Amino acid sequence: MTTGDKLKRKVSHASLRRFLVTAAATTALATLAACSTSLETTGAAATRPGAIALPSPTADAPAPGSTETTADAPAPGATETTADAPAPGSTETTADAPAPGSTETTADAPGSTAPTELAQALADRMQNLRDEARNEAAKASDDSGGARAVADDDDDEPEASAGIAPDALVPAEELAPSVAKIEPEVVAPAPSEPTLPVAPAASEPPAPPAGGVDCSVSKCIALTFDDGPSKYTPGVLDTLKARNAKATFFVLGQAVERNPGTARRIVNEGSEIAVHTWNHPQLSKIGAAKVEWQLTSTRDAIQRATGVTPAWMRPPYGDIGGSARQATARVGYPVALWNVDTLDWQNRSAATTKRRALAGAKPGAIILMHDIHPYAPQMLPELIDELHDRGYHLVTMSELMRGKHVQPGVSYTRR
Repeated sequence: MTTGDKLKRKVSHASLRRFLVTAAATTALATLAACSTSLETTGAAATRPGAIALPSPTADAPAPGSTETTADAPAPGATETTADAPAPGSTETTADAPAPGSTETTADAPGSTAPTELAQALADRMQNLRDEARNEAAKASDDSGGARAVADDDDDEPEASAGIAPDALVPAEELAPSVAKIEPEVVAPAPSEPTLPVAPAASEPPAPPAGGVDCSVSKCIALTFDDGPSKYTPGVLDTLKARNAKATFFVLGQAVERNPGTARRIVNEGSEIAVHTWNHPQLSKIGAAKVEWQLTSTRDAIQRATGVTPAWMRPPYGDIGGSARQATARVGYPVALWNVDTLDWQNRSAATTKRRALAGAKPGAIILMHDIHPYAPQMLPELIDELHDRGYHLVTMSELMRGKHVQPGVSYTRR
């Protein structure tokens, strides 16, 4: 039997005992009332010739015309009856033997006990029953191990009253619903922040998606943009998307941290994102350790923003001299240079930028532009339309070099 079942059975027993106490008290009070009525109607006949007078219903005053028998003083002209010695010439009346020729009245005969004594006896019995009920309830409370739903009878258990049969008591299951088994709460652990995997830089560019262009047989050009993402980059992406073209964006790590949404859009719309150092230093002048930091910090920023690992790096100003090349090789990046420089940052003209780009357009060409100035974005729609008219596919660096044996630390200016 479970603890809950034991507690429910104790609640039922306590309810039954309370019902019995109440019923007994009600019966006793009814008996007391009947005795009082009987004594009031037969008080005059209670004293017979030769018998000892019964006390009146009131313990203090004698009934009119009766002989008072008290423990303190005898009535005038009466024979005193004491518990110690009989008066000379008198007949002793004791609790053990009746007086000769008299009718004995004892506590066992009906109508012989004073109502006050009967009331006191009933009150004592009722108090004993109440004490027993309280003891049982306290014992049930102790056995429950502190379960308030069982111990607190006045809150959970309805009072029984006279006239209610024991089998009509409320079931224990309804009296103590909180005794039911409580399943432990399972607290799920808080989810941890996702961490992006850090994969080594690929030595081979990833294969293009299914149906991609094979630049070993098709006319392909890689359009590239440096130093972003910036406020002009979304416009460049809009133009590429509208004309079904792709490009490669060589980004600065600090710019990615400022514009992570734009970095994600580059990847999501099919273009490629690559490393252009953290803050654009001239790598040949900063030492190998700092070169590695510039590359890895930018790579990590790209991974945080986009979830992808870049496959290429481009050194600022195209300077990969000194220890920069060896450091780049240790990090694992091939070097993407160019063979067409629009000099948009210098000529500051959309028309000049477009003319220089078209002049160097050849199969396998890599065209350098910047998306931190407005000139290349302004002329980009016309440039793309012209190159499409010439039969060129505008692809990413990785698509352009697909099938080539690309190595870390090695510079590539075209396919």
